[in-house]
Amino acid sequence: MGHLNVQSLREAIKSGSIQGIDVEDISEDFQCHVCLQGKMCRAPFPKVSERVTAKGQLIHSDVCGPMRVASHGKKQYFTIFIDDFSGWCEVRFISQKNQVISEFESFRALVSTQHGEAIKCLQSDNGREYVNQDFDQLLRKHGILRRLTAPYNPEQNGVAERRNRTLMEMARCLLIQSELPPTFWAKALNTANYIRNRSPTSKLKGRTPYES
Repeated sequence: MGHLNVQSLREAIKSGSIQGIDVEDISEDFQCHVCLQGKMCRAPFPKVSERVTAKGQLIHSDVCGPMRVASHGKKQYFTIFIDDFSGWCEVRFISQKNQVISEFESFRALVSTQHGEAIKCLQSDNGREYVNQDFDQLLRKHGILRRLTAPYNPEQNGVAERRNRTLMEMARCLLIQSELPPTFWAKALNTANYIRNRSPTSKLKGRTPYES
């Protein structure tokens, strides 16, 4: 299960999303040696956010990379798009940061055609891959508002930053446990995202982003 935390595992078992796993005997102070290697981090930043009421109202995005090793598909970056309401996350692998715009357009079309939802607002940092004339024109064309974080404050893009960290931690744990080489990082990350999208969350009252 990509080394999900014990609380998330318990919620998944309770909801019936996972069967055949027993975590009742695991103590609260249990520490997994793989998680200790793969999930080291700094202290969290306080969250300040407004609550949305429907899918598509707010999409969080961020880019992570370059990775030290290219994936099997010769990709060194990935970008994510997260629906604030449902928590659903899309991961797209890219070779260069300037490919974010084409991946966002693809994601926007997917949301519109497959789910009948129009994206209302995109939140990102001030990276040039987001803040440029072509991206401005794309957002105006589809009536999408832009919300940018303050410069040098990645914590303000906390939803996307935290998801990046969670997926990277899970992918790292999967690679450590499977003893696969680093070139499998993209496949491990895809697996981590698949698991996370199908894991119950307290925000959704025990439902999964996949169900929402």
